[in-house]
Amino acid sequence: MLPERTPLPGDDEVETALVDYHALFGGNAHVTQLRAQRAEALRWMQRLHAFDPVLVGGVAAGWATAHSDIRVDLIADSAKAVELALLNAGVGYRTMNATDDGHPSFYIDTPVGGVRLLVRTAETARQLPRRDRHGAQVVRLAAMELSVLLAASADSPGASL
Repeated sequence: MLPERTPLPGDDEVETALVDYHALFGGNAHVTQLRAQRAEALRWMQRLHAFDPVLVGGVAAGWATAHSDIRVDLIADSAKAVELALLNAGVGYRTMNATDDGHPSFYIDTPVGGVRLLVRTAETARQLPRRDRHGAQVVRLAAMELSVLLAASADSPGASL
């Protein structure tokens, strides 16, 4: 047990530990699982291209586990536009509680795992930090960048994503 005033690790420290863990113990199973999550993300990004989707979080950065959600940020003037697009496409989804900063989100169950869609306005998307608290670049992948990443991993299947 830690002393009462001992600070817990920050998110970035946990993410770094996950990257290290996967590099040591994940092997091909982690590479395969991450590739499947990224391919699923790309399918949804292509379906929702009208909302300028961007892959974020563990799947984008490479530290995701099999239980991690695929997180996609969307840009729309209103969450209703995204909801209508999902309804018109016959997609089953759940409305999630708004995030701490008030952004609505939706959750879609897929065979690969959950896809969480976070809806931002263009203004709030421009205000996102580009670096974390330690100065490291925040990983945000547009559909084209994700396509290139997936194509490169298909050319060398044993390579880490």
